[in-house]
Amino acid sequence: MTPHDVLKLCVSNLVSYLPSAASLSSVSSVSGLLSSLLSQLPAPSLPSVLLSLLLTLPPSLLLLLRFLLPPPVLPLSLDDPLSSGSHHCVVTGGSSGIGLEIAKALAGRPGVRVVTILARDGGRLESARREVEAAGRAAGRKVGESSSSSPSSSSPSSSSPSSSSPSSSSPSSPPSSAGGLLVNPVSADLCDYPALSAAASAACAAHGAPSLLFNVAGFAKAAPLLAAPMELFRSMSDTNYLGTVAATKAFLPAMLEAGGPRRVLLTSSCAGQIGLHGYSAYSASKFALRGFAEALSLELVGTGAELTVA
Repeated sequence: MTPHDVLKLCVSNLVSYLPSAASLSSVSSVSGLLSSLLSQLPAPSLPSVLLSLLLTLPPSLLLLLRFLLPPPVLPLSLDDPLSSGSHHCVVTGGSSGIGLEIAKALAGRPGVRVVTILARDGGRLESARREVEAAGRAAGRKVGESSSSSPSSSSPSSSSPSSSSPSSSSPSSPPSSAGGLLVNPVSADLCDYPALSAAASAACAAHGAPSLLFNVAGFAKAAPLLAAPMELFRSMSDTNYLGTVAATKAFLPAMLEAGGPRRVLLTSSCAGQIGLHGYSAYSASKFALRGFAEALSLELVGTGAELTVA
């Protein structure tokens, strides 16, 4: 029996249970229609009831336990790649909100050497830099000097002739910062791709290719379609969707050239999975990220780089 035959059988069985036109004329409400439908269904037999319980009870109990019991706590070092190593992490939208909180969390990971926070507002970036550095100090990290300096200049061995070798600025061979933390604020507009690309190249040359790229920059504003100006759709698409594409395109070449495990993270939303009333512009920009991620993940097969949508 083909799937088409199964569908036809299901439809025919459903139609056979529908009340006749005469009985429908006496139905005045939805509850009345349901009662009429249920009255024409055959009485369930004991075996069918037992089978239904057997199929539905175990998963229902497991789902209930999932919410009642606390999740198991595992040592972070078991699968935490940032517990060791010398990683450069980039966070777009890192001057406020989710981006800033991610940057502060990264500052506490012992394997993170440089945290680059990228945003437009220079004043907010400076304030964010101080917050990220404070988070690093609170975690016992040794915070480096001004992030505008190169790693070699902040390294204890910067006075040695070998520290100026060409390999020290290569994206694939970033210089060590002796276990310290360097916070690197970069002022750039995601909607200005030439300037963004130049800033990304400078950050990779100075601190190495990113191990992790967090695309967090974005904003949301509720407005029904008929009340929303076209500029809202344009600006939200430019920032939430095209800004993510631009940042990924700017940093990904250095990440692929460096090789090894690399990851690009895209920040979506529940509105990127289901449409929400009054959020037509925002939902569209987040739905676009999902399509972009599915296509890009196929392009990255075999490169060592992976992609995550959160």
